[in-house]
Amino acid sequence: QTNTSELYLTIYGNEELNGKTPTFLLWQASTGKTYTLTPSTTIRFKSGNIIGCGLDEPVIFNTGGALTQNIPLNAGWNWVSFNLDLQPSTAQLTKVLTANKPWTEGDIIKNPATQHFVTYSEENDAFLGQFSYLRYIYSYMVYSKNDNLMRVSGKALPQDSAHVLLRGNSWNALPCLLSQITELSEALADYYNFASPGDIVKSHDQFAVFSADKHWVGDLKALRPGEGYFLKRTASTDVDIHFFNKPASAPKYQSPSISNHLSSMPKTKSSAATNMTMICALNSEAINAEGNKHGEAIYTYIGSELVGKATKIDDLYFLTISCDNSGVARFETEDGQKLNVQINEQMVNDQMVNRNILYVPDSHYGSLTEPVLLVPDDANRVYKIIENDHVVIIRNNEKYDVTGTKLK
Repeated sequence: QTNTSELYLTIYGNEELNGKTPTFLLWQASTGKTYTLTPSTTIRFKSGNIIGCGLDEPVIFNTGGALTQNIPLNAGWNWVSFNLDLQPSTAQLTKVLTANKPWTEGDIIKNPATQHFVTYSEENDAFLGQFSYLRYIYSYMVYSKNDNLMRVSGKALPQDSAHVLLRGNSWNALPCLLSQITELSEALADYYNFASPGDIVKSHDQFAVFSADKHWVGDLKALRPGEGYFLKRTASTDVDIHFFNKPASAPKYQSPSISNHLSSMPKTKSSAATNMTMICALNSEAINAEGNKHGEAIYTYIGSELVGKATKIDDLYFLTISCDNSGVARFETEDGQKLNVQINEQMVNDQMVNRNILYVPDSHYGSLTEPVLLVPDDANRVYKIIENDHVVIIRNNEKYDVTGTKLK
């Protein structure tokens, strides 16, 4: 309205914000990037205060080349990483870390690679603990009591710095150093010639395994900026891998659509800090009469808690199991059929021997060629019979027709 680049800004707040310093951000629509703005004078919130108006000099905002990465946090544990140039000398927590809502007493940031953590103190209005800065080479576990939006500011990461060291025979932090969602095979293109069958890449709730025919197979399809990952390298040698961003004109990766079936499945407790992974398959006996949903989904429980679920991908199920407690995992099909774990090589008096799957963080069961085989629990077995020339389904010793209607 004034034919100038001046902005008239009203800042709202309550008594809790008095004396606190606002964070100013600039979103550039043409690029989609968010920049951190540094004001020419220190600004603290004070009710009724007026700055830069009348005879006062206007406040000048400068980007200084700084960017802000916004990372959504769900209540509970989240795995995050950063694609900014975060160095020990420049990325002090007190300078680069903010949030959309106030942090809560007891919120935690853990660095699994170094086994260090910090926790938020409301009295000090800061994260206190065993480290004071963030680094882009790590994946972090962040516990937030409430849903929030984590903001981390810093300069753009130079292309020649966008690499991480992966150690052999171990799990490695794998940050996403890319600027857009990138299909897994392309995101890890520099690792392709170093990968071995059985290598695993996992996020908080999905994973993929490198196959003998040199493909990533699983329900993890892409790496996403802001998410944290871990890669298990089975070879003994260390390797340094680089990340390469696509040109700005390149088409963006489109996530596969989620079927109505998957979106209607009950939620697992994905807020747990750790997970373990499992490749399994259903014994052919578990695929029953028409109208039975066996084979569509497998649910995993520890105690009464739903800790994992998976739908079939090329006859296999890729289960990511997340839990804060130890215990024995038990498995069911979507319609409640209990499943046992079959050990083919162990037979006693021609009877199947079952093995308990214990929850151990970062453990893995099964492979692409030898998945864990799940079979129906004989005590609750579902099967079909012919009665009066009609197919009858027997489930838990009760009769149902092919539509699932219970028969008298």
